[in-house]
Amino acid sequence: MKHWKLILLVSLYVGVVFAAIQVVTQRNYTRTLFVEAQKVQQERDLLTAEWSQLKIQQGTDLNEVRVEAQARRELGMHIPRAVDIRVIRE
Repeated sequence: MKHWKLILLVSLYVGVVFAAIQVVTQRNYTRTLFVEAQKVQQERDLLTAEWSQLKIQQGTDLNEVRVEAQARRELGMHIPRAVDIRVIRE
């Protein structure tokens, strides 16, 4: 009778040790995932801020007055005079 009690006790001890190791492993894995999630959220926040800045810049760049001024300054373009306009009809 004592033999099976010893086997049961050793089995329970091994089970408890195994469960404890599993708990530690899962807590470490959870902690690692949490840190990774924090990093991804920070990256998302940075990308969101950059996207907002780009949208504001796009709105500024598409402003007609700014485009016309840039065309005059950088490309030497100008609005043609009425005598320089030719209408072609086919």
